[in-house]
Amino acid sequence: MRACLTLAAAGCVLAAAAAPQPRTSVAPPAKLAQLLTKHFQFSASDLAAVGRGTVVVRSLPVSESREVVVAGAFWCDVPLDYFLTRARDIVTFKRVKEVQQIGLLGNPAGAANLAGLTIDQPDIDLLRKCVPGDCKFRLDRAGLERMRRDVPWSAPDATTRAQQLTRELVTGYVTGYQRSGNSALVEYGDQKTGVKVAKGLEALLNRSLWLHEAAPGLRQYADSFPNDPLPNVDNFMYWSKEAFGMKPVVAATHTIVWRRPGGTGDATILAKQIYASHYLDASVSLTVLMQDGRPAPGGVFVVYQNRSLVDLLQGGFLGPLRRSIARSRTKDGLAGQLEGLKKRLESEYRSTGSKEPGSTGGEGRRSTGGRKP
Repeated sequence: MRACLTLAAAGCVLAAAAAPQPRTSVAPPAKLAQLLTKHFQFSASDLAAVGRGTVVVRSLPVSESREVVVAGAFWCDVPLDYFLTRARDIVTFKRVKEVQQIGLLGNPAGAANLAGLTIDQPDIDLLRKCVPGDCKFRLDRAGLERMRRDVPWSAPDATTRAQQLTRELVTGYVTGYQRSGNSALVEYGDQKTGVKVAKGLEALLNRSLWLHEAAPGLRQYADSFPNDPLPNVDNFMYWSKEAFGMKPVVAATHTIVWRRPGGTGDATILAKQIYASHYLDASVSLTVLMQDGRPAPGGVFVVYQNRSLVDLLQGGFLGPLRRSIARSRTKDGLAGQLEGLKKRLESEYRSTGSKEPGSTGGEGRRSTGGRKP
């Protein structure tokens, strides 16, 4: 199993660049060190390695068999505002081989936003056989019924019609969430027992106990979206098709960027996966950014955690073996991806003459109530 989609929500899947590593050593801020030691099981030697610019990754304890939790940290020699500007440009930020297709979603999302999404023929063949409660491609029960009823599978244009309907259904899942938040998130109907994305996201965020320390109010904002505004927040949503295991996964993600008020130089990015066509019951990623305390422009410490519920890891005789392999590969994959992220950002920053394209500065963009990602 590849680890790429577990990083998709934060946009951290980046190709490595051949840039040399800076030799600067910077001590992590005290509150960052506390976060890493208390919640992520980092040792004193791990903290020292992070300060030297080394990527340190941990696979963390889980609460249930289908859960995978990985975390990583590193120091990046770019300013925090530069990092955030790059992360907000998600289509460019994730333009690597694992990400086969990607696009931004408007608010409300429309058919034009997903015009570039194609469903591969093996998935079309799966959809051809689907009925509610028995399908290898994830849609809600009403969507699976429409796929069975409304697509003329014997017609020459059946593939085109199935593609159009899939894009329509995914658009509907997104617009429902944009209007009504978590209560409208899809319940997958591909199995006899439905899988509710909202329930999975709630469980994953409940286990991220450190989130309130890092970003007070962000959890409540994410839970109540789009109803309760929060200062210093902006949003965007995007769709993607990414290599993952044996099948590409079509996904939709809501990303929330929060800046700590008062110019303290902290930011947190929370990404909720609101739809996935295969494998993932739910996925949440959290990225904490802290300035390193050097004179401006300085650098930034990056802490990343992903929690995912993976349906392949449940039960069965081979369940424990699959879980061990999946968690090992996810950890190794995260290390490589974070190393690639660090090298790429530092190389790009140096190549622009240390100028921050489109930098927001100060507190960053302000939210207009969370209604226009």
